[in-house]
Amino acid sequence: ARGDLNPSQPALEAGAIALTTQDSSERLRKTLPAATEVRAISNDDRIDVRKVFEVLRADGYRTFLTEGGPQLFGQMVTSDCVDELFLTVSPVLAGRRSDTSFGLIHGVDFGRVLKKAQLLSVHRQESHLFLRYAL
Repeated sequence: ARGDLNPSQPALEAGAIALTTQDSSERLRKTLPAATEVRAISNDDRIDVRKVFEVLRADGYRTFLTEGGPQLFGQMVTSDCVDELFLTVSPVLAGRRSDTSFGLIHGVDFGRVLKKAQLLSVHRQESHLFLRYAL
């Protein structure tokens, strides 16, 4: 929604679709490579994640791989837009000096009803685990 995109990203240079707000669309059209299509799908300062999938399905897309931060992921889970989770466990330890949580989901409270997943597959590459879950 903010339009914080790096115009030198290879996907944007190759030709991507940027879905954004009306306010951000004009600026993005000026800054992103010509190969990238910019579409305004919201008149507000926010974009409903369900609207993103609705627009892409209307274009004929059926399979989506999304990568985003914990806030986007939380919105997608809450909106029932996630049917599978691919989780990679890497043998790297990270620490934090603040009380801020370091998790997969931010900005969403599931209350007493936890979202459960079912393990579909496990793959190992050296010390990395690649886990696939159905939600």
